[in-house]
Amino acid sequence: MWRFAGALALAISVQAGATDTPPAQILFRCSDDTWSVTLYGTGEGRLLLETRSTGAGTTGNVASSWDEVREGYVRGQGGGHQGHLRLFDGFRQIILFAGEDGELADQPGRTYAGALTVTERNPQQDFAVTCMADETNTALLGNVRAWAERTGAKAPAPEEEGGPFDAWF
Repeated sequence: MWRFAGALALAISVQAGATDTPPAQILFRCSDDTWSVTLYGTGEGRLLLETRSTGAGTTGNVASSWDEVREGYVRGQGGGHQGHLRLFDGFRQIILFAGEDGELADQPGRTYAGALTVTERNPQQDFAVTCMADETNTALLGNVRAWAERTGAKAPAPEEEGGPFDAWF
């Protein structure tokens, strides 16, 4: 079922690109041995998140039915930083992040990226992905802001200062 829904959602996105609407843009991509996560921004101003379990070959797509899209940025560790985008659909929090470790961290200068989910009703469905930082995922927040401006989509709101998601991931 997930595979069919995922293929259908991507087919709709690709077909929409055949009109005057620009094709979907990759805003973030991260994968490891277990999961792959890609965030697309469509020309219609919608966010489409694709998750794939690389072991089981299943795909799930979650379109922009987000109740909330937030962005956060933290500094610390003697010059370290991390930015994140949090998507909430009423059921799960999906957090995409990228950062660099500071001088006080175990590996100063290490860059990293990842994604994780937090579900309150069914934590067994949660997953986490870590990957090497690359040009696309380290520019996550800038990519999303530029995409929102270009398409007229609503830009992410900032995280609540001192709130539960104003944190390192």
